[in-house]
Amino acid sequence: MRSFHINSFGGPDSLIIKESEIPKPGRGEVLVRVRASSLNFRDLPI
Repeated sequence: MRSFHINSFGGPDSLIIKESEIPKPGRGEVLVRVRASSLNFRDLPI
């Protein structure tokens, strides 16, 4: 699974990609596949 993490403040250049195993859902949980998501203008300052 690929996930994007904020390494430090500074806009899109601070995003890094990490690879990890697909999590296993526990009892009473659901695993949802997200094919795409976006960043809004307000997300970038974070």
